[in-house]
Amino acid sequence: MKKKRIFKFSFRKQVRRLQESKNWRTKVFRRDGFTCQVCGVTGGYLEAHHIKSFAKILWDYKVSTVAEALTCKLLWDIRNGQTLCKKCHKKTKNYRRPKKRRRYGQIISIRRTK
Repeated sequence: MKKKRIFKFSFRKQVRRLQESKNWRTKVFRRDGFTCQVCGVTGGYLEAHHIKSFAKILWDYKVSTVAEALTCKLLWDIRNGQTLCKKCHKKTKNYRRPKKRRRYGQIISIRRTK
């Protein structure tokens, strides 16, 4: 039987707080000239977007520790990143997907409210 890998939020948060992660964001912003790659807005609040999602990379490469994350080259490859403004980032297919919860064999989507 295939073992399911469950990632805790705290692990992802630890990886995102690493200096390597901050360096990756800065390098992506500099490469793109601090400009949203979709709408062209410059400056303001910008986000670094993983083209192949952060969670999918962790899953595909079976990364489950901070040490493994540091050695995973795709996480820190700036070619897998792009600068987006928040509005354009929300339109991407892998932007903070709503959590799904199982109840009585059904999957129920939980939507975030503002």
